[in-house]
Amino acid sequence: MRRLATRMRTVLAGLPPARGLLPLVLLLAAWQLLQSGPSPYFPAPSQWWTAALALLDRQHLAAAFGATALTFLAGLGLAIALGTALGVLVGLSDRAARALAPLLEFMRAIPPPVTVPVAALLIGYNASMKLTVVVLSALWPVLLNASSAVRQIDPVLLDVARSFRLGPAARS
Repeated sequence: MRRLATRMRTVLAGLPPARGLLPLVLLLAAWQLLQSGPSPYFPAPSQWWTAALALLDRQHLAAAFGATALTFLAGLGLAIALGTALGVLVGLSDRAARALAPLLEFMRAIPPPVTVPVAALLIGYNASMKLTVVVLSALWPVLLNASSAVRQIDPVLLDVARSFRLGPAARS
């Protein structure tokens, strides 16, 4: 018995990356073996594979993945553009920062999954709702980091830009 345990440790030590997957593999194997029959709620792992292959054959999976990726990238692009522009404006103006700080901190603290039902009620379940949820999820970190970055610009650099009579566009 001790020899078997030593042999197992040697085999597992030889596969460091795969060793972390061992509990998952054992769980899926136990699930497959203990499955009593077909279940619409908890299908066996072998049924997952056949369902995934059927979706791939009908091109449904590729279309859904493409639509999701497109929505994610569009939302991320909008969040970066809006967050950077608003963050720079908030970072440049002390009044705007003081006025908007409570709202920005409140909105940042809202977990993104909470926005899904609210957006579905207000906008409806469509592509614009999905885009809105992605933008709202990604906007706050970008906005707050851009605002913080603008505020941490060394004042000497701003004085040098003023002494060279550079306009706002040339300063950036």
